[in-house]
Amino acid sequence: MGPIEAVDLVRLTLKAVMIEEGREIKNLSQNQAWDKYGQCEVERWVRLGLIKKNKTGLGKTARMKYDALELEALDMASNRRTYVALVREQEAINELK
Repeated sequence: MGPIEAVDLVRLTLKAVMIEEGREIKNLSQNQAWDKYGQCEVERWVRLGLIKKNKTGLGKTARMKYDALELEALDMASNRRTYVALVREQEAINELK
């Protein structure tokens, strides 16, 4: 496990404890999830079956909720941030040549 993964594990554990103690909310509304993680990312995770929408009622007007801890874990597992950093690093190296 690399240093970034260890830090992410600590962050997830801390978030789980804070949710259990009631200091953080357990579920995010669809709009809150989209604001925090991006609509495209959340919809992609749902489409891939990585996370499920939880309806809070019946019918078309029911609110959608997502588990906050699952969203956080998916965000940490997303390699896009790492990929972008590697691409920028490679571009900087290429400019020095």
